[in-house]
Amino acid sequence: MTVVRLRRVRGGIAAKDWPRWGAELLELLVRLADPEVTGPAAERIYPMPTADLAESAEWRRNVHPELFSLVSSARDIVATDFSKSDRGARGEIRELVIPDAHRAAWISALQVARLRLASEYSLDAGTMRAPPDELPDALRGPVEIVDFYGWMQEMLLAADGEDADGGAAGAGEPEAAGDAAKGRRRKSGGSPAGKKQAPKQNPGSTSPKRQRKPSRKRRPGRGDGGAADPGSA
Repeated sequence: MTVVRLRRVRGGIAAKDWPRWGAELLELLVRLADPEVTGPAAERIYPMPTADLAESAEWRRNVHPELFSLVSSARDIVATDFSKSDRGARGEIRELVIPDAHRAAWISALQVARLRLASEYSLDAGTMRAPPDELPDALRGPVEIVDFYGWMQEMLLAADGEDADGGAAGAGEPEAAGDAAKGRRRKSGGSPAGKKQAPKQNPGSTSPKRQRKPSRKRRPGRGDGGAADPGSA
């Protein structure tokens, strides 16, 4: 099984020699991190601070535009960094550098994507902690993608320390993630990056909550540490 890693380089974090499935998950990230979102996902990305109608209306006028701009900016940064990656003939990533100045935007966009998936597939904390063999087939792909994005968040957060070398915390290919990405591609009528989709998270925080999860069978795509389960956010 191919394992992907993020490593510290001068001035940033680099993804090197990622196979095509890794590139497809980043293409999907760009789609999921779009600020245009409606329905339950919007309630988590742009949560209303109060049930009071007058205060809510004021929030929409004065606060929502700023939050929307933050989500949009993070997504644009991720899309630009990804567009500059060195790609191989088979679609693999030879090298993608995430500058240190862009890490917060990537962490935010990854959380937006995780929360959007959690909303679309009704992934709660129990589902996220369930052993893979107990998950319905329809949920395995989304859960594994959420896990993979969580692993990326942890590696980017670790860059605040001495070293962001993925080492043993490298992520293996999510077994069902490819099928989930292909399903989204067919649904949109193009490649994963061909149609914009929306995110889901409180954009006011670029750093997800960090928590230790109970010991369990490791799901492909999960690193040694995990960002907060979207289902519990």
